[in-house]
Amino acid sequence: ASLEMYVNIDPATTNGLQYLDAGRIVFTKDAYLDVSRAGGVKHDVAYCAAPVTTSSDKLASYDYWVVGTNCCSPTGEFFKCAGDPASPKAHSGMRLLDNGDVEHYRRAVEQAESKHGISARHP
Repeated sequence: ASLEMYVNIDPATTNGLQYLDAGRIVFTKDAYLDVSRAGGVKHDVAYCAAPVTTSSDKLASYDYWVVGTNCCSPTGEFFKCAGDPASPKAHSGMRLLDNGDVEHYRRAVEQAESKHGISARHP
């Protein structure tokens, strides 16, 4: 099965279950990376994760995340995984397929949930 592309997705009003077949998501123009709610874990390298949102208010669930390795501190501070997150071109992402690191990224998301008192029901 091929993965789909979805356009104009608002991460504050949709959830990850709605796009289980997504390979690429283009977010709304007001979407941004919330580095203040980033998390990270150390396992040989630092695995980092920060949620995508359109709202400064706390969401019921953060289901869309930007991830990377060695681009934050081991607990998620100083998140620099997406180049310039303020860039007007930074409004889309591709699905991370299971490459062996997925479990480490999930732990980084869990660390962000615990640290910031947020929920990621369907990351």
